[in-house]
Amino acid sequence: MKKITAIILAAGKSTRMKYSITKVLRRVSGRAILEHVIESCLGNGINDIVIVAGNNYSELNKFVREKYKNIIKPRFVLQKQQMGTAHAVKVVLNSKARLKDNILILNGDVPVSRKTIRNLINEFFKQKNDGTIAVSEIPNPEGYGRIIQDFKGNIIKIVEEKDANKKEKQIKLINGGIYIFTKKSLRKYINKIKLNPKKKEYYFTDIVEIMANDGKKIGAKLTPFKELTGVNNRLQLMEVAEIKNRDMIIKLSRRGVTIRDFNTIFIDDTVKVGRETVIRYYTNLRRNTKIGQRCLIGPGSIIENTIVGNDVEIIKSIIREAKIQDKTRVGPYSHLRAGTKIGRNCRIGNFVEIKNSKIGNNTKVAHMTYLGDAVIGDNVNIGAGTITCNYDGTQKHKTIIGNNVFIGSGVKFIAPVEIGNNAVIAAGSVITEDVPPFALAIARARQENKLNWAKKMKRRKQK
Repeated sequence: MKKITAIILAAGKSTRMKYSITKVLRRVSGRAILEHVIESCLGNGINDIVIVAGNNYSELNKFVREKYKNIIKPRFVLQKQQMGTAHAVKVVLNSKARLKDNILILNGDVPVSRKTIRNLINEFFKQKNDGTIAVSEIPNPEGYGRIIQDFKGNIIKIVEEKDANKKEKQIKLINGGIYIFTKKSLRKYINKIKLNPKKKEYYFTDIVEIMANDGKKIGAKLTPFKELTGVNNRLQLMEVAEIKNRDMIIKLSRRGVTIRDFNTIFIDDTVKVGRETVIRYYTNLRRNTKIGQRCLIGPGSIIENTIVGNDVEIIKSIIREAKIQDKTRVGPYSHLRAGTKIGRNCRIGNFVEIKNSKIGNNTKVAHMTYLGDAVIGDNVNIGAGTITCNYDGTQKHKTIIGNNVFIGSGVKFIAPVEIGNNAVIAAGSVITEDVPPFALAIARARQENKLNWAKKMKRRKQK
């Protein structure tokens, strides 16, 4: 694919989206829409990318530079006036950007797959066309440009809905808006496109009839309609997200993952899941999450940018930017926050919150506990209601607990504090000092029973 330059049209104002950011940066299946387009180009070996931007130039430039730093250096061409798709392509052709022999034209708001691009390009080179267009056949083509072909199947014209006659409106083959042309043809014919008097725009589709009338060969590549669906409003954003999600579920299912429900399980296409893992209802797997084999995930879990080992069970929990090793059980109602690392064969139970902490192997944090900025060793038992008091109002401090430590219920560690190996912390203690190995730490007020106190209080109230 060394002889191809991809032009991505992304200068739209996004007025119908009613978003504060440009629509091509809205996320679908874990990626910005524009990111889907760029990734599909890269997946086909197309590294020469030109992005047409408008008033959104600063947003797009910042996003692309940060996202693809040290990977590629896409170029930007500014379309100061948005005067249609042909005008956008013409701006690139007239710019100082050096372009390769063949030009792939994509829309920044259509998260096209790499397979669709590959099929289009292969058809273009196989048939030795001057241009090839992705087309689709749909039952209700209303609103789409109709594809007019000659008896050989070459495209000779694209008729927009408003310009189509009664016979042309019966055609169900529509323009998918993804094109590849030789640079030579584009340079020769794009200046012959005339301004549409009604819309005051230059339509790129007009180039088809101009080229066909000059004997040029333009082919059609039949493509599933879902691959060509773009985003112009919030409803279409939801529809495209649903398409991508379903594709991801199907792909994982074919790789040996059990997905319990199409309608309540959402999996970004950046997620990886191992064989024999089961994803249960109302679960959301986001960003670069990696889940191992034979895991049981859900129901009701949100897992984001997290690495999960093999044979792990996660039930009704929220986990973000964490690492969980093999054979650990999490939940229900656990919350693992950024920087958390859980060892092998651990138990993280009901209403446990862990932040920026490392938990050793075979450790149990069963219920109603908060661990923040802590390092916990192996074979530790954390009793119910344990809290690491890590924040003094200005700084965060560490709690360090060694191996084989037993911690009773209701213990509070006033960090910074360190507990030695094999120590025992009595229930209800407030630990403010280090505890040596093998020691028993008791830090609570002595109990005092005042006899008949309740009777006296009751009499006073009766008076």
